[in-house]
Amino acid sequence: MATKTSDTNASSSVIKDPKKIMTEGNTAIQESEMKDTSLHKFFITTLKDIYFAESEIVDALEKMQSAATTEELKEAFEDHQFQTKKQIKRLEKIFQLLDEKPEKKRMCSNQRNYKGRRRNYKSH
Repeated sequence: MATKTSDTNASSSVIKDPKKIMTEGNTAIQESEMKDTSLHKFFITTLKDIYFAESEIVDALEKMQSAATTEELKEAFEDHQFQTKKQIKRLEKIFQLLDEKPEKKRMCSNQRNYKGRRRNYKSH
């Protein structure tokens, strides 16, 4: 485990090694130990899910923009696509900060059947 020094007058701790992470209480752990936790793995998996979804949305918005019948609708899809691409860049920065590789792969079982499925909307 990590070494730390405590200030007797304060409840905060000073960590000698900058590669260590403070956690709840007076416990400090190594970054490598943090990556092995189930919470970290869950966080990375969730980020990959979001990254995949945002990428799929960009592709879908491009198709919707091409199929749009009014200029106003085309502009709305274009703006939404622009905003989504900005979100993807933010996610890529987060992956970089975490020293993880962004992957565009489906992680959830619900997403496995999404590709290629069409919805028919009936107007009532």
